[in-house]
Amino acid sequence: MSRLKLSPLKLLSTAALCGGVGTIGAFRWWTRSCQFEPYDPSRDVLSQTPFYRRFNPNKNPTFHDLCVRKVPLSQLDPDLLRDHDEGGTKLIEAFCAAVWASRAYAIQRRYLQQRYSASPALAHQLWRRPELLRSHYDVGTEITNHFVVLSKTPTAILLRCGDSPLNTPHGPRAVDGLFELSVTIHRESADVPVAEFRMKSLFYFGVDVAASSPIAPLSLEGWAHKRYVKLLLEEAVRGCTPQGQGHGQGQPQSSWDNVREAVFGPAPAAQKATTRE
Repeated sequence: MSRLKLSPLKLLSTAALCGGVGTIGAFRWWTRSCQFEPYDPSRDVLSQTPFYRRFNPNKNPTFHDLCVRKVPLSQLDPDLLRDHDEGGTKLIEAFCAAVWASRAYAIQRRYLQQRYSASPALAHQLWRRPELLRSHYDVGTEITNHFVVLSKTPTAILLRCGDSPLNTPHGPRAVDGLFELSVTIHRESADVPVAEFRMKSLFYFGVDVAASSPIAPLSLEGWAHKRYVKLLLEEAVRGCTPQGQGHGQGQPQSSWDNVREAVFGPAPAAQKATTRE
């Protein structure tokens, strides 16, 4: 996400310095299936929600994007897919959990954790991978002092971002944003049935009338934001597959794991992600 305490530009610069050309090549190979699609917020239901109207009362311009990753249903964890078919929320919870527990988010998460987690006022928030993986992400869940869940359905979780959830929780902020994770199952696809995972971002100035958005569309910061989104989306989708959930539990290491380690380093002891009892 852009406009965070530790920006995507700094995150990607750190990764590039650590990995050099090899990291750039690994990134391109790794995220090749994540595609940005044209997105007009004025035609989207998100801009009609009470949240958007409340937090952007002046209808200020937005920096926005929509990134999509399609996965054959045969590659998804069957338990998550079965629960989704029955109207459950485990698939969208697994998707959300895999975003925040990912190594793509780890640098930002650790930075925020070191800076804020010691505060007693923030003890209720999610900070560590085990709790991020276990959470159901119900409405009101606060993540690393930067995200809060506004709404949740079996197919989508909407979060507010851009500042601490404790800062004007019911009104607009100087710089504000909405971040939506969603998944749609397409069984009537022309080729094979697929799940379509989506990450949607909206950033805007919430206070006073503004002529522009917080991020210029063609800026370096905008470019870095989109690279960061691709990293988050790819790893989160992998977390919804049997390989993603079972990595480190006696299964052979895949080429995906090799590329991920090239970018982020060796994996810590594996956690079983998002399985609900």
